[in-house]
Amino acid sequence: MKSFSVSVKSQLAADTQKSRIKTCCAFSLIYGIMSFSRSKEGRLFLKTTNAEIEKLFSETCAFLNSKKKFFHETKNGELSVNADFIKYSTFAEYKNFLFRCPHCAEYYMKGMFLSHATLINPQNSYRLEFVFDNGDGASTVSSVLSSMGIDAKYGIRNSKHVLYIKESTKIEDFLALIGANNAAFTLINEQIRKELRNNANRATNCDSANISKSVNASKKYISVINELKKSGDFELLTDQLKEAAEKRIEFEELNFSDLGKKFDPPISKSGVYHRLERIVAFYDKIKKDKQ
Repeated sequence: MKSFSVSVKSQLAADTQKSRIKTCCAFSLIYGIMSFSRSKEGRLFLKTTNAEIEKLFSETCAFLNSKKKFFHETKNGELSVNADFIKYSTFAEYKNFLFRCPHCAEYYMKGMFLSHATLINPQNSYRLEFVFDNGDGASTVSSVLSSMGIDAKYGIRNSKHVLYIKESTKIEDFLALIGANNAAFTLINEQIRKELRNNANRATNCDSANISKSVNASKKYISVINELKKSGDFELLTDQLKEAAEKRIEFEELNFSDLGKKFDPPISKSGVYHRLERIVAFYDKIKKDKQ
């Protein structure tokens, strides 16, 4: 089963294949894919097992070659692409073609995302990170992201240079900018789901706390009522206070407001409170007189 990050990349690469792209944006896309990749003997290597990224790379190279502005190693006039490693010459001669239009930066970051980024499943946590072998990659990408209004944090992990974003809204903005709209909506929906769940949990906890508070408060009155019954003094209460006492014992978990609705006719919250307090005052007087 594909990881969330791989699935998003596959969808993004497939969608990009179907879209019309300007020559300058195509250069920026390829430059983003290949920049800061492994190098050996003057050539860049990108290891990939993602068929959609490989196909996008191949088709974009073919498109650029048709414009007579893209030079690469060929075999029998065909584009040379390997399933495990994609070879491409150095980009030094192509830098002048980069960022010619307002969309070039987006395509550069799209390529950078496809080759250097990992997106954590939002069900687990919010995190987008770019990993490089040296600090140049992190510095360059940080600058491009800043120009797009997105700030990223920098750190080193296992000798790798990591640029990362943990805020869900910033990750959503980035995904929307590079055209990964489905992934952006997934993050938004997950955030909504978590907020609804948290609100439900807070409401449940609040209800539980209120019930617990009501029960603890009612214990004071129930204790007094039971003492009055035990001593036989309960019968000295008025019918109104007896009713309040019996309702308090019967509905121990209810607060004063809800308890008042159990009377016929219903009485107010303050009415319940004052009746119960009169019972306590009566108990205190009886106790004092007996001493």
